[in-house]
Amino acid sequence: NRKWYIIMPFSLRKQLWDVIVFVTLLVEVVTLPMVAAFSSTLQLWALAAVDVVFGLDFVLSFFTAYRAT
Repeated sequence: NRKWYIIMPFSLRKQLWDVIVFVTLLVEVVTLPMVAAFSSTLQLWALAAVDVVFGLDFVLSFFTAYRAT
């Protein structure tokens, strides 16, 4: 029996989460240079949302199983 908090790496939820993190990373890669180059101010909620996504991904990585071969 596996524990309820263990995340299987090939589950649909994990794959969807990885897509969300990838899209967030793409948005960050595009917007960060623009903000730095043009002194643009991003909305505070947008910056906080990126931080929350990356923070959650960091925490969830501790609960993701791996295949030992």
